[in-house]
Amino acid sequence: ASRPRASTVSHISSPTVVMVEQQPALATLTGTPVRAAMAATWVGFSVYVAAFSPGSFAADGDTALIQAAIKDPTTMNPIFFAVFNALGLIPAVNAALLLPGARDQTPLPAAPFLAGGFFLGYGAIGPYLSL
Repeated sequence: ASRPRASTVSHISSPTVVMVEQQPALATLTGTPVRAAMAATWVGFSVYVAAFSPGSFAADGDTALIQAAIKDPTTMNPIFFAVFNALGLIPAVNAALLLPGARDQTPLPAAPFLAGGFFLGYGAIGPYLSL
């Protein structure tokens, strides 16, 4: 009795590689008005924080608030408590959304900006989002 032979594949197709021309980082601002608006927003927030924000660094009221929160955390406003604790989750959500496709989306690596976002918030991730 004759046994059926296994067929061989004569042609294996390889995945198509598409080369995308990368633009310089600043060239993306001139081509997309939305990105230019995001960059202007980031610059505006940065200038406000550095030059025009009210109060002084380590003011007495801030120190008293921190000491009261450490002494008895249950006296804190629950909305403030919830928002403050969510600040660590927002960069994690940004990382989950941006890292999977980051290699093909921008001329700059996403990881340093996302890591900085955990410490500096929008101040660190703003430039990446605008480019």
